[in-house]
Amino acid sequence: MTKFRDKFFCPAPWSHLYYQMNSPSPCHIIRNNQLNMTVEEYHNSDWLKEIKTDMVEGRVPKACSNCKAKEDLGLKSTRGATWRYYNVGPEPEYENMWFYNKFDVDTPSHIRRLELRFSNLCNMKCRMCDETSSSEWALEKKKHNLSPSSVNNIGGFQDTNSTHVIRITEDKIDALKNVELLTHLQRVCFTGGEPLLIKEYYDYMDFLIDSGLNNQTDIELFTNCSVYNPLFVDRLNKFKHVELTMSLDGVGKTAEYIRHGMPWSTIQKNVLKFNSLPKPIKLYVNVAISGYTLLDVSSLAKFLMQLYETNPTIGIKCYTVLMPGLRFQCAPIHLQKVMLTQMEEAIETLNVPNFDIFRNELINLRTELLTWKEIRVNTFYEFTKQYDEIRNENFEETFGLKLYPPAI
Repeated sequence: MTKFRDKFFCPAPWSHLYYQMNSPSPCHIIRNNQLNMTVEEYHNSDWLKEIKTDMVEGRVPKACSNCKAKEDLGLKSTRGATWRYYNVGPEPEYENMWFYNKFDVDTPSHIRRLELRFSNLCNMKCRMCDETSSSEWALEKKKHNLSPSSVNNIGGFQDTNSTHVIRITEDKIDALKNVELLTHLQRVCFTGGEPLLIKEYYDYMDFLIDSGLNNQTDIELFTNCSVYNPLFVDRLNKFKHVELTMSLDGVGKTAEYIRHGMPWSTIQKNVLKFNSLPKPIKLYVNVAISGYTLLDVSSLAKFLMQLYETNPTIGIKCYTVLMPGLRFQCAPIHLQKVMLTQMEEAIETLNVPNFDIFRNELINLRTELLTWKEIRVNTFYEFTKQYDEIRNENFEETFGLKLYPPAI
């Protein structure tokens, strides 16, 4: 039997479609292909066929290097999500998966999971984000003449308007309303920007409901919890199952520092509203684990346990941020020691199965930090200083810690 780590195979090129603005790809990790295509053109493209060929022939596609890097570190990967494997429980075997021997290079792609990013409209500028996912980031980069993101050409991304809000074109939305294209659809995921601010998502849910696709389709969405709109929630309640995922990387000052743009009091109030919603809505928390998160992760763990006490069905998702400026290994050593202490406290606090995925990721991150042998660079220090100045924030006031550069 072939286990998950023995075979680098992912069904996403055949079964998933990620559509950011006007650009298709297999998943949200592969966002720099700069393909400006219709879905049909994408499904028949040489680019996609090359990825399929690599998968079938046992090679790791170049576009999939992010997942490979995380797996090599013992961390969760997006590929793992397609196997329903999050480094918790028995490692799954290829022969037992639904996609076992179902796909070859010439097998047509059919959309089972459709992930949409119709706009970068957002009222926050999270430190791990960029202008393609946040209009506030786009404004800031323009104002301070900062270098554009390496993925800013997605789907012909053009920041040419005064608001810096980029939206998918109407013809592309109409193409995604082709019912024949969605015959195999099982799940639609809304991301942003902030989904509750993007009017096109309200319209697309109306299309799914009017077409009767809500009877076969689950909804998944990720929200920064800055907005609570009953009109959005009413639409969600018309689907058979909804995974509403709240993006939380910290609490209090830490939350405000990482996800700049909204007071914690507002976020907390909306989190509690979401956490009280009944079926068909299932609540999750998603944690983007950066060095900042790890400096106060015990507080986040305590807050998660409070949510659990109110809603014992709440679940967890997480991923580790590998951006050099936010990566925990790139922080000064005195801060790494704080991270280790914080992780120990959080691991002890998260003592219910609901949070095992996050707890296990912290255990693996602790091991990785303790065994890290590479030369540490100044990226965490430099990134922090730069954006503290731009945003008039103060790392030392937020965390109560000195920000010294790493020793040379």
